[in-house]
Amino acid sequence: MSYDCEECGDTFETLSELRLHTCEPALKDSPDDEGVSTTLDRLLEQTPLETAAVHEALAVYEARLATAQEVGNTEEYRTITRTYAEPIVAAVDASIEDNGWTALADLIEAYHPDTGDRLPFLTPVLENVTGRYVIRTRLEDGVASIPKEALTYFEAVYEAVDDEQDLIREGLHPYGWGIGHPDVAVGEQLQAIAAEDESLVNPMLEHACYADQDAAIDLLEKIVANLPSAADDTGTEFSTARYLLDAPAGAASRYEPTIPRYWDRIEEIGTRFTLSTINEDRIRAIVARENLDDELPDGWVMSDLLV
Repeated sequence: MSYDCEECGDTFETLSELRLHTCEPALKDSPDDEGVSTTLDRLLEQTPLETAAVHEALAVYEARLATAQEVGNTEEYRTITRTYAEPIVAAVDASIEDNGWTALADLIEAYHPDTGDRLPFLTPVLENVTGRYVIRTRLEDGVASIPKEALTYFEAVYEAVDDEQDLIREGLHPYGWGIGHPDVAVGEQLQAIAAEDESLVNPMLEHACYADQDAAIDLLEKIVANLPSAADDTGTEFSTARYLLDAPAGAASRYEPTIPRYWDRIEEIGTRFTLSTINEDRIRAIVARENLDDELPDGWVMSDLLV
């Protein structure tokens, strides 16, 4: 498949080449040019959105965000994301549902962290639709059917993200749905993340619980067992072990997951989480081994582990 630039007419063999070539869409309103907002509105009104229109919308959106950041216009950047992030995610997600993995694979290649010296502006969009794809695929076809490139994309983003990039960090949470993958060592990666970033591995473990609670509790036991004796500083009043127990507690407490954003997974897929009695007993055993009983009320329940 080839990709044509609507601005200069050049043709490229890959979407990544199209994205990175020097021709850029017009970014300003003028009497003779269609403004960025008008362009996005026009594209997003199409139903269904053709693949070429999806690529054009993403290019315009990325270029506008880049311009706003380059001139230091924080308010403009926020306005663009508030207005267009959700409809763009919805359009891209619908295109992927219609066209399958190949459509997502093209986008991952084009907007991969390796394509530049900083994460692409569209990283939150790609994380969102990749997370949805991973979750749907696991629930419908099993973990082995998740393309490994989807999971390694999350790993690449993790390696490149800064601590202050909260929106991108939260988009990594669905990586936990890859636990047990035959070709990607998701469990080992989560253990490595736990050693340096408890605040990120916590929600990843919660997502792992939704995917496979037995494997997630296995992993939680390993992580807690390997915590250094001085691991008691999470930036909160809780020890690391106590903090990590929030992950299965969050799943068991029937809070509906909010990541990926703009997606009601419960409504679409119809799954709710129920912690098994065996795994509740395993969590209680962790609490006892780590001497956490004194931090909890008498007769405590899973929701008491929330932090």
